[in-house]
Amino acid sequence: MSAVNVMFVQSQTFFGADSGQHALIMRYLDRDRWRVHVACNAGEPGKPSASLEAVQRIPDVVIRHLDFRTGFGSRSSRLVKVVESIRQTPRLATTILRLARYVRRERIRIVHATEKPRDVLVGYAAARLGGARCVVHVHVKAETWINRLVRMVMKRCELIAISEFVADSLAGLGYDRDRTHVVLNGIDTGRWDDQLGGVSEQGWDDEDGGAAVRAEFGVSPVTPVLACVGRLNQWKGQLDLVKALAAVNDTTSEFFALIAGEPDHVGPDDPRYFDVPAAVQLADDLGVGANVVFTGYRRDVPSLIAACDIYAMPSFEEPFGMVYLEAMVLRKPVISLNNGGTPEVVLHGITGLLAPPGDVDALAANIVELLDDEPKRRRLGEAGRARVETEFTASRLAADIAAVYEGVLQS
Repeated sequence: MSAVNVMFVQSQTFFGADSGQHALIMRYLDRDRWRVHVACNAGEPGKPSASLEAVQRIPDVVIRHLDFRTGFGSRSSRLVKVVESIRQTPRLATTILRLARYVRRERIRIVHATEKPRDVLVGYAAARLGGARCVVHVHVKAETWINRLVRMVMKRCELIAISEFVADSLAGLGYDRDRTHVVLNGIDTGRWDDQLGGVSEQGWDDEDGGAAVRAEFGVSPVTPVLACVGRLNQWKGQLDLVKALAAVNDTTSEFFALIAGEPDHVGPDDPRYFDVPAAVQLADDLGVGANVVFTGYRRDVPSLIAACDIYAMPSFEEPFGMVYLEAMVLRKPVISLNNGGTPEVVLHGITGLLAPPGDVDALAANIVELLDDEPKRRRLGEAGRARVETEFTASRLAADIAAVYEGVLQS
């Protein structure tokens, strides 16, 4: 049986968590069955995109460089979007036609896109014109903020949701549950890639136990450390974590918290806005300024997590939570919230502790429970590692995606 051609659409120049999952799929798909192509945004002349650099590290992938500079997906005003869309129409049409010709010439059977507007619209149009099927991989909670045209096109595609939570959100918007396939994310325990060029072929265990990070911040080897790594915004729960730590401080001051990440570059009127100086001031006002450090952006995520005893990120309605897998790989117990896709990843009382959303006191109680019980921390951490190795491997992810492809080909 000859290999089936599948093509991924990577229209954005940056390489985020969703791109990382697609890269794992590309890397681990069985080459006896699948021939992998990727239509990738090459970036500017002389300056390759982060996406292209990441894709080039994947063996046995055919890369098609395309110009994806379009106005879709921007957060500009409606007028600016309309003007930009009109201006970009000739380039977009050329991109789609070239990609459709490529799909037909290479006999691509499946085009695999994310829910990002450019991916969906360009991927679906190229698939339709080229005689292929389009699969949309949805990595976020589906809500009405998704472009109306994108939502309409997605109804013509097979959908892959990264969690039951995401699948339920799609059903809530009227998508056919029978055409929505849940495939939980995976992680490559034998290879760490920070998505920006820092690759360790020794995997997530290739670290020093976090000693260098503790030394950097002047933390004693015996002081319990909490870590929280992620984009700074109200949904990730960093402010609730600070408030919970203030309550923890009433019981014990023997802890240190590293909150890593940077905010979106938006103004105060944007709901994603996060005021870092105000967050630092909040910690000071609540009496935990000496216990909490906002580190800013970090690339050494494995080392940062390795330095902690507890991974704590009370993210609200997290679609999945890849960083929870990263913590579990490093045998760290996870503290988060019992909502979104988190309970599908973190099992309460087995690999971590989950508090009701909005209940800062319960969040604080969970932190105190683990601070006071080192054997339980170790037990939950070991269970987390075992769960990753059985349920969240990269090979399982690729096999599940391949099963979706097979179903699409037979339908």
